[in-house]
Amino acid sequence: MISWSTLSAIEKPNIVIIILESWSADLIEASGGYNDITPEFNKLVNDGFYFSNTYGVGMLSHVGLPGILSGFPKVPNVHITNTPKKYNQIPKLAKSIKQELGYQTLFLFGGQLRYGNIKGYIYNSDYDEILEEKDFSSALPHGKLGIHDE
Repeated sequence: MISWSTLSAIEKPNIVIIILESWSADLIEASGGYNDITPEFNKLVNDGFYFSNTYGVGMLSHVGLPGILSGFPKVPNVHITNTPKKYNQIPKLAKSIKQELGYQTLFLFGGQLRYGNIKGYIYNSDYDEILEEKDFSSALPHGKLGIHDE
């Protein structure tokens, strides 16, 4: 696992944030979970900077994504993705790293962004490119919630 001092010494590191829904720390060796259940993910952990002290924001994509990408907490009976007047006012990670650090940004989602109005929130986040389920090959295995993980 790369150390913070090593990461901070890199002038402009490549930043890839992988958001895994419905995963458990029990699946990840670096989090004290079982060995060899996720060998490919373990390789990413060893080659990158792994945040092991994190917690889920909500149980649905349209709650979790603003929590992760804007630091917006779950609020009872309010989904920020369904409240454009509010999500226009909260910070966005992609917008910040583009404007302040000159990064190019891409958002990749294996499902349909129309679910929970995630599309409005993501498009408002100023990504350079946005890809969702419809943009991938129809030959990939699909299910009710999108492209299968494998």
